[in-house]
Amino acid sequence: MDTIRVLSLGTKFIPKWKKTKTTQTFKWDNDFKNKLNRQVFNFYESKSNVFESTNVFHVKNKSIPLVEYTAVNSFCWNVRDEINVLFEKDLTEKQNLSNPEKKSLKTLIKNRNEVICINDTDKNLGAISADKEDVVVECQRQLYDVRTYNKMSWEEAKSLIAKIKFDLKNIIRKHMEKGTCSYQEAKFLLSKTESFSIPHFYIIWKILKNPIVGRPIVAGYNWILTPASIFVGTLLKDFYSKFNGI
Repeated sequence: MDTIRVLSLGTKFIPKWKKTKTTQTFKWDNDFKNKLNRQVFNFYESKSNVFESTNVFHVKNKSIPLVEYTAVNSFCWNVRDEINVLFEKDLTEKQNLSNPEKKSLKTLIKNRNEVICINDTDKNLGAISADKEDVVVECQRQLYDVRTYNKMSWEEAKSLIAKIKFDLKNIIRKHMEKGTCSYQEAKFLLSKTESFSIPHFYIIWKILKNPIVGRPIVAGYNWILTPASIFVGTLLKDFYSKFNGI
């Protein structure tokens, strides 16, 4: 029940984990006041309400100000009083989570994606929580669709990776010979050929559908062709901006 209560609060809820630390709150208050007085001392009023810096003489940092100004001291005391009011208000507020609810929230964070999966939704409608079992069933339903996905062995995957590397290097080599690809561009385009991650499949829920289904996403942010995708997208920016739609 505590877990259900925490999930029902929604993702916009901000838990108050710890009490505000109030020890030595105004430890540097006097230094702050002295610093402001030293700063004011280094200015003079050349005209009415016009202040200019004095270049002839400057007071050293961390020294006691030669003159203390009433307006500066009053300002510092007002700031201190306002901060004190905020601390007193914060201390009087109660925790917005019970101890069992806090424990449940920590458990959710620690054991994420083990029993409950929390993820984004399609159309940026916010986060959603779902049983991991339901997520796995929906992923299997889509991946087992042979009209869309072909199952591949690890040996076939390694052959495909080798072909992608060979084709990419061959294309870049030809463009470098033609002078249409610089050394720095080639270095960027080949930056993921040896250190990469195979794209992984996951879903985000389309909650406006009836019944609710998952939108498939294959995340290739660290794939061999990710630099090429970034490179092409950068070159196309000036081009596609000239069209109302593509």
